[in-house]
Amino acid sequence: MKRLKKLMLLGLLLLGVTGCGLREQQQTPEETIDIVENQEQQEESIIQEDQVLSNQSSQLVIAMNTTKTLNPLYNTQANVQQALYLIFSPLINIEQDGTISENLAQSWVVSPQQTAVTITLKQGLTWHDGQPLTSDDVIFTLEQIATIPDCPYKQATDNMQTVEKIDSTTFKIIYKQGFSGVLQTLFFPVIPKHIYNTEHSDSMNITPIGSGPYIYESTTPLEAIHLKANPNYFKGKPNIEKIQINFIPDEVSGLYSFKQGLIDMVYTTETEWGKYTNSESSQPYEMVAPIYEFMGVNFNKPLFQSAEVRNALIYALNREEIVRLYYLEHAIITDTPISPVSYLYNKNLEIKG
Repeated sequence: MKRLKKLMLLGLLLLGVTGCGLREQQQTPEETIDIVENQEQQEESIIQEDQVLSNQSSQLVIAMNTTKTLNPLYNTQANVQQALYLIFSPLINIEQDGTISENLAQSWVVSPQQTAVTITLKQGLTWHDGQPLTSDDVIFTLEQIATIPDCPYKQATDNMQTVEKIDSTTFKIIYKQGFSGVLQTLFFPVIPKHIYNTEHSDSMNITPIGSGPYIYESTTPLEAIHLKANPNYFKGKPNIEKIQINFIPDEVSGLYSFKQGLIDMVYTTETEWGKYTNSESSQPYEMVAPIYEFMGVNFNKPLFQSAEVRNALIYALNREEIVRLYYLEHAIITDTPISPVSYLYNKNLEIKG
């Protein structure tokens, strides 16, 4: 719309200048009308062209593996999970450094013993069908997670003892034992009770209704699913109007689709990085993945019980060269299992053998 406003303003300025020229040259009213009508036709043409460009840029095409269900609690495929976050909003967000931030949850209070957390939802939350999102929906979601054997969000309920409703926007989760990572377990998509309160086998085939930035529109069998922007999304309507999610059999097919221009974005590994860094048609973005690889020693062997021997191994091992050769310089060296970008990482930690 910004481009449209600029073009329309330019047209008005040109019309004003032309009007001055008309008065100076004492052209007839008929000539004046012809010029103004011609200018209006040019403006209309510009507006139509801008609308075409806007429509072309208002859709994003991505891909995910062919899936048996669009119920986020049953899905176990990583790229399908990412796509479903467009439809279903998580209770909280986890940032790249491991800290949590509000999402559906507005605030939370953890008990001093870390055995309970009281959560308050944002006011005015709604599902895509207009029904209010309440504590009952979150409690229902937690109960569903607890009963689904292969649910990817099982950590949310593994230590849960009970969950109590306080009011329509507040509830309390009580845990079997206290632990420091209680808030990180609250990252799970919330589903509506009034839609999914049915048999498990049936809930896998339900047309997805969530509270996320995009609303499910339709499915083209064996090809794609289609989403549209949610005008009532609690963070504001998304700028991209439509999203098409193409079905692909595997990651290799996704990379091929991206190279052929069939999709607009793709996730890939560090070994594929070099194929895109020098491409004029694509823009790569790098993120730190939660993948940790290490080389350990067997402390049962007397040799490795010596701190001097362990220190010697550390100095002898060229980790920078390993990163260069095997990770194409897209890895971070660390001395602990904690990611260097994590809020838990102690930069002043002194490493000893």
